[in-house]
Amino acid sequence: TYHDSALNAAKADPFILAMYNSYHPLHLAYKSAYEASVAQGGLQQGETLNLSQLLQLLSNTKIKAWDIAIQNVYAQNTTQYTKLLPHRRAPFQQGSQQNKINAVNGLSIAIGTNTALAVVKNDVDAFYKQLDFALTTQKGSKSNTATMSGNLETARVNFCIGQYANIGAFIQKYAATPEKINQFFDLQGIRNGHQTL
Repeated sequence: TYHDSALNAAKADPFILAMYNSYHPLHLAYKSAYEASVAQGGLQQGETLNLSQLLQLLSNTKIKAWDIAIQNVYAQNTTQYTKLLPHRRAPFQQGSQQNKINAVNGLSIAIGTNTALAVVKNDVDAFYKQLDFALTTQKGSKSNTATMSGNLETARVNFCIGQYANIGAFIQKYAATPEKINQFFDLQGIRNGHQTL
């Protein structure tokens, strides 16, 4: 912002105007990419939290309720119960996110058209849709974050090249009076190893 603002303030000079017209779009592109990247990072964190909360709900509340409802129809040590929950609650509470989600879908398939468990199946199916959507959204958000991070890096390199080119032009024009260059750059920020937007 410092460099862009300094060029803007002095653009009545045709030499500075040409630099400003070349640099300003790079500045805007970087600023836009930075803001988009920050916003996307927040979106990704939100989607990750949503998925985490749903998986927590699955392992603490949902599987317990489904297991109890199934036990009301089929005792735990029966063939029918074992066909539905062969490893009891473990697949819903342990393993990867995808494995837990697959376990929910597997339970739905195992229940099939069993009318005695129709209410359980409806809840399982509805929750599976929530989990699947949350996972897809979260993975898509991660992909978007990676893309935006790449865009940000490209924009950062471009605006740095733009500033580098400008300092070269200033050095050439003001070789005899280098102090004139100082007003166009945040020298303290550069010395500290960063450049503000």
